[in-house]
Formats: sequence, C-alpha cells, structure tokens
Amino acid sequence: TSESRKSWSLSRMMDNSYLIVFSRAIKRKFKKYSPDNEQLPSNTIREFDKETLKYYKRNMEIIALICQNMDINLLLCTPLSLFKKDNTDDEKKYIQDYANLEFYLKYISEGNTILKEISKKHRLIEHIDMSKQITANLKILSDRYHPNIEGNKAISSVLSKYIEKKLIIKK
Repeated sequence: TSESRKSWSLSRMMDNSYLIVFSRAIKRKFKKYSPDNEQLPSNTIREFDKETLKYYKRNMEIIALICQNMDINLLLCTPLSLFKKDNTDDEKKYIQDYANLEFYLKYISEGNTILKEISKKHRLIEHIDMSKQITANLKILSDRYHPNIEGNKAISSVLSKYIEKKLIIKK
C-alpha cells in the first residue's frame, strides 16, 4: 500500500541497511584514527542527548525479547570503564578522550539504566552492574574499557558467584 511505502523513508533505509551502516562505521573509523591507530586530538566537546543511546536501547530490547521468547536466561552486564569522577593521573593518560569525561559518565550511567529497565521488564533477563562489584583501575584494564587477564579473572569470578547464587536460589 502507499501508506507502507511512505514509512520507508530515506532515514529508515539508512538505519536498516547493513551495507550503509557498515560503510558509515568504516568511514568513522578512518576519519577518527590515524594510520598508527592512535586517536587524533579533538577539541570537540560532546553533548549527551536522548538520541545518543537510541540504537543501543533498541538492540538490547531485541536481544531480550528473543531470549524471553526462546526461554533463554540472559544476564546483562554493565561493562567496566576507567571513566570515573576521580581518575588518577596515570588513568587519565589511558583515556584518549578525557576532555569528554562528563559525556562518557552520562553515557555509561544511561546505558546502565537501560539495562536495568530491560531486566525488570522481561522475564528471564537479569542485570549486574560490574562497577559495583569491581573497582576499575589500571591493574585490571588495559585501556579505558578493555580488561586484561586480571580483569577477565575478576569479571569471571563475579559472574560465576552470581550465577551460582541464582542457581542455589532456584533449587
């Protein structure tokens, strides 16, 4: 019908085309990074708005719905990050975009809120905020986000204990 054709706007096609989304990601990657993979300095201060996590929320909701419909338990985890209100000088060196600290703190907080809401909304979906279980620092993170071996051990320990506790409660 003509009504359904109208709903396929250029904007919607741009958001739903894997080729276009992939092309845009590649463009952003090469636009922001130099050949030696170091982030180029940016004087741009990023502003957080409601649209920032729009696709993240949509994608997490889709994953939760699929798991719920297939009777699969899902544990959503807020990732660890060096971004915090009181970073040490050494930590600041590992945070490439420290000038946008407030943006990232809001981004992490809002992402965590999304995961909490989804876990409350759907059956079989649970949430754990890793930052409340593990203190992020350079001993467990190799950069601002990625855990090193010690970080992976800490994360797996927390997850293991959480899952064991849930299994004991269900018995």
